[in-house]
Amino acid sequence: MTDIKKPANSNDSQRSTRNGGKHPASPGDGAGQLEELVKVGLALSQERDAATLLEMIVSTARRLTGADAGTLYLTDKTAQVLRFQILQNVTTNTNINAMRDSAISLPPPVQMLIDGQPNLANVSSYVAHTGETVNIPDVYAAEGFNFSGTKAYDLSSGYHSQSMLVVPMRNHLDEIIGVLQLLNAIDPDTGKIRPFLAFDSALISSVSSQAAVAVTNNTLLTQLREAYISTERTNQELSAALDSVRMVRLVGIVFVVVVALIGTGIYFSMSGWSLRNVISASSSGQIVAGQNASEKIDLIEVREQAMTKSVALTGQVEPIRQINVVSPFAGKVFEKAFEYGQHVASGELLLKMDTADLQLQWRDAKVAYIKEQQQLQELETWTTGREVNQARANVTRTQAASDEARRKHEEAKILFEKGIIAKVELDTAALACTEQEMNLKNIKDDLEGVLKRGNQSALDVARMAMLNVKALLDELESRLACAEIRAPIEGIVIVPIGSQGDKKTVERGVSLEQGAIILAIGDLSGFRVKSMVEEGNISMLSKGQQVSVFEDAYPETIFKGQILSISA
Repeated sequence: MTDIKKPANSNDSQRSTRNGGKHPASPGDGAGQLEELVKVGLALSQERDAATLLEMIVSTARRLTGADAGTLYLTDKTAQVLRFQILQNVTTNTNINAMRDSAISLPPPVQMLIDGQPNLANVSSYVAHTGETVNIPDVYAAEGFNFSGTKAYDLSSGYHSQSMLVVPMRNHLDEIIGVLQLLNAIDPDTGKIRPFLAFDSALISSVSSQAAVAVTNNTLLTQLREAYISTERTNQELSAALDSVRMVRLVGIVFVVVVALIGTGIYFSMSGWSLRNVISASSSGQIVAGQNASEKIDLIEVREQAMTKSVALTGQVEPIRQINVVSPFAGKVFEKAFEYGQHVASGELLLKMDTADLQLQWRDAKVAYIKEQQQLQELETWTTGREVNQARANVTRTQAASDEARRKHEEAKILFEKGIIAKVELDTAALACTEQEMNLKNIKDDLEGVLKRGNQSALDVARMAMLNVKALLDELESRLACAEIRAPIEGIVIVPIGSQGDKKTVERGVSLEQGAIILAIGDLSGFRVKSMVEEGNISMLSKGQQVSVFEDAYPETIFKGQILSISA
């Protein structure tokens, strides 16, 4: 838990919410709250409606701490913002649920980044970044956060924000999925606003963790339910399509059989054959047709045999495994050490990237890192540093001068009372004493200001700034280490196929974007064939089914294999 952090440049998010027009119940004893915590955990785990779940989280947190107001934000990692979800405020009689009240004008989201840097001025964004709990006894007396948004809201609504407790919502994967912000804890005895207690912080941290797990589980269940419904819908459509294919096939077979029977009947009628002739001939070994009774025909014996049917598909031959090699950073190709179609071993050098621009960035980052280190070291020893010592020496000198002026003023009073000096000299001594006292006050204020420049907030900011620059420096060093691109596996260098079906080759001096595919390595220990299958034939194929492959380049060779997969 922390209190007050770095000053910055963004407004704290506005918080005005309601809870059915009643103040939350005042917090009871520790045992009762722990029993309530167990009940809350069970209730949160059983709730399936997302809107009700979020509302329950804020209501529970307010009830356990006696808070007058509460706000809940959920993190949007894609947009890097905290999105408002729930507002409850007893005093202003406000109750907003963003999931249900889509038509209501909502406060803007809290930006987690400003100019690409973490927004540590807004208390909610600070908690979302650091994972720390922030407990502020009085917003108007606090330093370190920018509360101009809160104060502007109080001015427009007539509300008075005082005590504040901001807690991260961390799930079982140690991810911060949101922020819970409570406002104005109410003393149950006096009805006045009190600071949030340390026990409140620990209790709400536990509630927020249970709530984060419940929200994560609820989201996963929702996604699973939608995926199941989508799968069932797809299966139904596929089943209907297969039924249509079967019906078309059955009608075709019936049509062919009917045509064959009609054709056979017409043939026998035109030849003068009858069914009785055929039956009698079958017993005597000959067939009599009209007047040609002496003519004989041969009979063919019909035996039961296995019936086969084949499906011919045309496809494209590819290596059994193909790995794309991508550019580790944006830059030009400095040296090309391969030819397309060349066999390369695993780890063999393929090309080198030009690192001139990257080295320039690395040097700039190194300079910035050294400066941030020096700034951090200076702040760590700030109280014994040169500026503080100089300010303290000024206070000591001014204190001595003020004491001397006070002493002279006292002496002038005595001399004036005895009639030794004139009133003018007494007034001069009094003026000099007053000036020295004012000067001493200003020097002491200067010392306090110098000390504040090295407080914990400034130290935290310097430390995080150094870590940011260090992360950039490490990233640049890792990219420089990848300037030599080597083969990930043994195989043949082939030209990669782009998204538009075009083939792009790489030569020395070509500029590449970070992540661009440079080449591909094909494993030719085997090969695979990709082919399109007609819908009517899909039922004849199954995974693992044996196949024969004919390759135009080897017309006399039949390759044996099996079906690896069938996609939609």
